[in-house]
Amino acid sequence: MSPYLLSALLCLAGPPYSPEVSALDPAGGQRGTQVEIEVTGRRLFEPEGVSCLREGIEVVAVRSDKPEHCHLTLRLRPDCPLGAHPLRLRTAYGLSNLVLFHVGELPEVTRAEGDAPQAIPLDCTVNGTLPEGGCHRYAVALPAGVRVHCEVEALRLGFAPLDLRLAVADPDGLQIAACDDSALGQKDPLATFTAPAAGTYLVEVRSAFAHPGNRGVYRLHVGTFPRPTVTLPLAGAPGATSVVELRGDGAPSPTVVSLPDLPDSIFAHFPRSERGVAPTPVFLRVGGPPERALELDDQRRRFVRFPGSVSGVLDAPEQVERYFFHAEKGAELNFRVLARTLRSPLDPVLILRQADGRYLASNDDQSGLGMDCQLRFKASASGDYQLEVRDLLRRGSPEHVFRLEGEVPRDPSGLRLVVGRRDEAVVNVPSGGRMGGVLVSSGLVDLELLAQKLPPGVQASFGPLRKGLNQVPFLLSAGDDTARQDALVGFAVRDRDGKDERTVPFVQRVPLVTVRNNQPISYVAQRALPVAVTKPLPFAIEVLAPSVPVVRGAPLGLKVRVHRDGKSKVRLRLRALWSPPGVSAGDVVVEADRDEATLPLSASPSAMLGEFPFAVVATVYARGGRLEVASDFVTLSVQQPWLTGSLDDARTEPGAGVELRASCKLEQPATGKVRARLLGLPRGVTADAVELDSGATSLVFALRVAPDAATGRHRGVVVEAAVPSAGGDVLCRFGGGELRIDEPVAAPAEAGLERSRR
Repeated sequence: MSPYLLSALLCLAGPPYSPEVSALDPAGGQRGTQVEIEVTGRRLFEPEGVSCLREGIEVVAVRSDKPEHCHLTLRLRPDCPLGAHPLRLRTAYGLSNLVLFHVGELPEVTRAEGDAPQAIPLDCTVNGTLPEGGCHRYAVALPAGVRVHCEVEALRLGFAPLDLRLAVADPDGLQIAACDDSALGQKDPLATFTAPAAGTYLVEVRSAFAHPGNRGVYRLHVGTFPRPTVTLPLAGAPGATSVVELRGDGAPSPTVVSLPDLPDSIFAHFPRSERGVAPTPVFLRVGGPPERALELDDQRRRFVRFPGSVSGVLDAPEQVERYFFHAEKGAELNFRVLARTLRSPLDPVLILRQADGRYLASNDDQSGLGMDCQLRFKASASGDYQLEVRDLLRRGSPEHVFRLEGEVPRDPSGLRLVVGRRDEAVVNVPSGGRMGGVLVSSGLVDLELLAQKLPPGVQASFGPLRKGLNQVPFLLSAGDDTARQDALVGFAVRDRDGKDERTVPFVQRVPLVTVRNNQPISYVAQRALPVAVTKPLPFAIEVLAPSVPVVRGAPLGLKVRVHRDGKSKVRLRLRALWSPPGVSAGDVVVEADRDEATLPLSASPSAMLGEFPFAVVATVYARGGRLEVASDFVTLSVQQPWLTGSLDDARTEPGAGVELRASCKLEQPATGKVRARLLGLPRGVTADAVELDSGATSLVFALRVAPDAATGRHRGVVVEAAVPSAGGDVLCRFGGGELRIDEPVAAPAEAGLERSRR
């Protein structure tokens, strides 16, 4: 596409960018097969491929229909990992939001049109789309005595907060199984039954409640596959192979699980038996403090050595598990109970007590852990303490398993991307341009940050990892001949001398389904940064490096130039990619017929001092989407004020002029006379600017006060001084003091005359 044609699109029709996917149909497929998928959404112009966070899926073809639809042909390799595969559609203008495509082992069936019950075979997965208030029924022929699991994936597909209900009727029409919510499926139902007689059974899928938004795609699994729901224990060491008990599908059964070498992650394990493979996984925590064996004292109390962890189960209602531990005075521990996070039906409550049972603290639900709980503990005295774990509603079963962890509070090193509420955790880099973002770092100081596995032709530059600074701006730039492509980028750090390079974890929680107040109830942990090289843009921006610093308490204007390609006439909005702590940057609009603007900066009196990389982003908005390009970094210096001072008090009346004095001190040498003026004067008060000679320590402003000047006590008057330097004027501001304008006092004769008139 020519620059002129792209410019026309930008100006007339709105740019075809920021692709947004709302649904995939079907939302999954059987591995070892080829799947045709209809993608619906908005701004799906010029689709080019798919960015996959996991291996095993190959893109065979991409076909564009119209902005709201496109089609993908995917080949699922025979060894494709089972479960949810996070995908992003890649178009010529960037990466879409993240969606899930589910890979299973069972043969796939498509829901037929019509309301009549659809005959399906046993051991299959049905892909359907339930309309508002809809009800889908499926007929399956069963022999007597067969044990059947029916499981729905709806909310877990990650497209909408879909809440469905599942029911099973026998050949006589009597309901023999039903489920609304399950712990394994969150709000997705799971029903298990044993066929009492041979015949045709009806499996019904319907909305759990009537609501216009309670509709969408689902996957129904019906079969004799194994269906455990939890494991005991619920966790293991990274890279370890261990034996765990599978619970929830008859008697507990042992199985071998090989965990990935990925600390502080959740592993999805698909149980397998002679009956097949479970269609959805059970979950185990990878990492955390090591499992500890319980030690009994002479009173038969169970002691746990912390840091450490212990696994348990509340087998029966009203059951409570108690664990004792010893702590020295001042010791700090962070206790956590994991259950619902790993799909146990237990809603845990954690209670901390003295060894004799006296209450100290408790927690039920914890932000970030959902229905699981956490307690921060600092021992007030050396001695023994006890922890109590119970279910909130006093329920219990062999599936009510939990993991109790206790560890020293820590701040693990890692990175994540700063994203707005409507933004995606991706970076789209225009060919021949640059774009960037801001990383939040923890546990990383005085190190050099590096990017790993960048797309060929893309370069990265980073701001410093400084003490007291937990945000790092970065830019990715692509050459003019860089091909359109995508990559999953990781990060590493090394010492300033170039030694000891090591990988740094990148973990981004990407919300999939949110409910009221934008609270996520389903998310994916993204462990790499998706980067795409997109079409070139018909404009670029350049920030002119400031020749003077911005000082605390004062403003600075940055000149920004727009370089337009040919006849490109678009309206741009400029913003800072990132600002140093204490420095604020405004937004500015560059109209279509302008090529230059000034971006206003302002440093607070406590702004962080030093030199910082600074870049500006230009954005084009249209039709709910946007295109963005960044400038290169320039160095922004934040310094102490070059001129300090304080205003004195002054008092006058309307119509009476007065002098307003200020004491001041030049902290840096000036190349000429300092020019100062007053800002924030009240209505009706004016003053000329004054000059400060070298070595002078005071300023005097002659105020002209009009007869109708605003009376009162005015404390917002500020001195703005321009200190000349080799690079230009350095603006400094200071205030203090008070300008008081009193109501005029009536003369005695006038006061007597007024009394006589009364």
